[in-house]
Amino acid sequence: MGEAAVPSWRLSRKLVRDRQSGRVQELTELEPSSAEWEVSEVAFALPTAPSLGIELSEVTGEVIISGEGTKLTQSIVFVTALVPGGNAARLGACAPGDTIIAVGSGLGDVVNTEGANYEATVRAIGAIAAEHDEITLVAKRLVRRSVARVTAVLPGGGEATVLAFEGENLRMALIRQGIVSINDDRAQRYDGKGSGNCGGNGVCCTCVVSVLDGAQFLNERTRSERQLLRKVARWRQSCRARVQIGRSEAAGPVDIRVQLGPRSPPPAAGSAPGS
Repeated sequence: MGEAAVPSWRLSRKLVRDRQSGRVQELTELEPSSAEWEVSEVAFALPTAPSLGIELSEVTGEVIISGEGTKLTQSIVFVTALVPGGNAARLGACAPGDTIIAVGSGLGDVVNTEGANYEATVRAIGAIAAEHDEITLVAKRLVRRSVARVTAVLPGGGEATVLAFEGENLRMALIRQGIVSINDDRAQRYDGKGSGNCGGNGVCCTCVVSVLDGAQFLNERTRSERQLLRKVARWRQSCRARVQIGRSEAAGPVDIRVQLGPRSPPPAAGSAPGS
């Protein structure tokens, strides 16, 4: 919805069941429209006089309630600019692209504005600004995720390179970008006799990769990995490995290099590669 004007935000409206009461509630959330972004929630206080010094705009569109397919018109209200010399620009707390999800006075009276339209958002801000010298705004802000350039050495020869974002599962990142030959059917299974794979549940151990470079950009091995793969330190279950770069590396892609199918027995003498 409105992606030409707001390329990075998406409004998600879902029906969720409260675990305690059992009641179905409607939940509206702003989320990134692309995997390259993640959400950071910030809160800042601004003097209300002479004005906050922020310009807001609204984008509307249809969203689908998960599970029902019902289309409803919803809105995203976001900060488009800061007034030069205004309170927001002077204090440097707010930024264009921020979406105001809650408004309060700091005294406990908080109004939820996530998914609210322009009129409702401005009304909530105005009501608190009229009664208080300072207003607290809670905003969602998009932060670019750190990214890794993952080069996979394929079992039959050749290489393929994909991008994986901070926190992303290595196996799913490879599959998402077309590398489907991750699971090695010839490798010894750890879940008894069977076929196929365990779907990323960490029990068949056919998705093992050998990390040739960049192991420091992956999470530590889980306890089950350490037990199953104790003979080779650089082996990882790709379904348990996640990209873990950290903010210090956010300036550009880091490199990870993995070998697919390292547990597969070597081909018989005289056989063609991949046969």
